[in-house]
Amino acid sequence: MFREGTKDGQRGNIYFLTLTAPSFGSPHHNRVERDGKAVPCHANPKVEKCIHGSSLVCGKIHDQKDDDLGSPLCTQCFDYENAVLWNACSAKLWHVTIIQIRRAIAKKLNLTEAKFRKFVKVEYVKVAEMQARCLVHFHVLLRVDLIADNPEIEKALSDTTLISNAILSGVKDSRFNPKLSDFKSGYKVEFAWGDQIKVRPVDSDELPKLARYLSKYVTKSIADSYGMPRRISNIATVLSSSAPAHVKKMIQTAWKLGDEPALKVFKLPKWAHEFGFGGQVVTKSHQFPMSFGELRQNRKDWAIRNRSASTLLPDKEFFKEVKSIVHRGWKFIGDAIIVASLGRKRAQMRRDAREARDYEAMERNGEFGSDESGDVQDE
Repeated sequence: MFREGTKDGQRGNIYFLTLTAPSFGSPHHNRVERDGKAVPCHANPKVEKCIHGSSLVCGKIHDQKDDDLGSPLCTQCFDYENAVLWNACSAKLWHVTIIQIRRAIAKKLNLTEAKFRKFVKVEYVKVAEMQARCLVHFHVLLRVDLIADNPEIEKALSDTTLISNAILSGVKDSRFNPKLSDFKSGYKVEFAWGDQIKVRPVDSDELPKLARYLSKYVTKSIADSYGMPRRISNIATVLSSSAPAHVKKMIQTAWKLGDEPALKVFKLPKWAHEFGFGGQVVTKSHQFPMSFGELRQNRKDWAIRNRSASTLLPDKEFFKEVKSIVHRGWKFIGDAIIVASLGRKRAQMRRDAREARDYEAMERNGEFGSDESGDVQDE
């Protein structure tokens, strides 16, 4: 969908947007410099202790398997309630954001909203990823297309700096107020995006690579993304599990907030395993060029075309591999087939690993506009 939806037909440009969550407390991170050198977590903070007396100094270099990664330096300073509610409201915040982006582009082009809708179309596909902080952030492909002839507007849309600044302005102006005055006496909060917002134009040569990069997050399980693998029926099983303390606290907070009458609309116990985030991993605008229905139909058509028995047989190269293995001393043809299949699988795993390393290097170098700190933004 990422690849086909950004192919031919556009009369404009495609932009890659990264949106992160705001700060709810300073976390342990694994920042890597552009040269690939790992940097200590919090070696020289401006303040060495918080108001609760907890140390804000950490000279460790955390790896991805470190349980401290993403956890707050001080659990008392970290705002767990608003962190869970931000996850729950992030999809609503995006809805406000795409409206603000369209308005900001219209303003930069000196068009009324009615005229903008007549000449320009802004569509998107969005992928959600869970950070080690247990806060969701989004990677978005935006298509800004001219849909009716107008040389003046077409020239303005070709200015990628102008449109990038408009998108950035729309994101920064976006606010969502969940109106939860019944939750607590005097409770008032307005959610916005974090400071690490990145937007840049994407050229046509980079699109296939970027499509594969985004697809990586679709195949990433919730457990890989620091959450629990399935919905929770008993909070006691979570608290007694070997999950990191920060993960347990986020899940426990979501579970507890689910008992609040004013928060029933968020169904927090249902989504506690995702820290309150109940959105889809992949979402798109209604008029994005490639739809999920088209993808399903393409799969059906492919299955019908390849249903004949002859196409189910292995290819000739595979039989050559089997023959060479038999000649190397394997007694039974079945054993040789198994060995050849395993060999192919290992070769594919090596290719996948190389590709994953390339993506990680590109991400560290900022080629995809992601956080320099990997999954955790430095607050």
